Amino acid sequence: MSNLPARNVSSFDNTVRLPLDREMRNDPDAPLDEGTLIRALETNLTRLQALGASADARAGLTLTTNIAMMGSLAAASSAAFRSGNVPAMIAAICVLAFGLNVASLWFVAQVTVPRGRGKARESLLFFGAIIGRTRETYAAAMRAQTVAGMLNDLTSQTFTVANIVETKFTHLRGALTLMYFALPVWVVAIFLVYRPLGLRL
Repeated sequence: MSNLPARNVSSFDNTVRLPLDREMRNDPDAPLDEGTLIRALETNLTRLQALGASADARAGLTLTTNIAMMGSLAAASSAAFRSGNVPAMIAAICVLAFGLNVASLWFVAQVTVPRGRGKARESLLFFGAIIGRTRETYAAAMRAQTVAGMLNDLTSQTFTVANIVETKFTHLRGALTLMYFALPVWVVAIFLVYRPLGLRL
């Protein structure tokens, strides 16, 4: 949560905490009213989207690092293999390093194209459901929407986005772990492929 922009925290303070504090002073055990719940869900949805964006940014850096490692290893190993003087062990180490990078990239792909388990076909907030309607039918559905219906829609969207964010960070963790395992193997591979050529790093 510490990576989130300050304005989101400020928004939460201004739109949720104050009315919530008033209600708790009046009756701490009373359920929240629908308006406060809607504002709380909207704020939490914004926070979740910001977390998802931070996962995407880290995935982008991981993608760039993996590609750089693979490119440099391919360039170095191709020169060594053309010399015809590369032992099988060195070839195996190069393949292992390359394979770890490829596996890391697969996890990165899962971060950028996550799959949520929520169903949003009837949602008035999810973009996929919105563009599935005409402008007129969407406007009519919004005008007919009730507070309870909006609360249910926001609850569903919050759950779906939370599921997507959890999936993003799970796969990001896998991508980073594989890249960290690949790094020492890559260093050894780069060093070894230059030795048969008698080159200096």
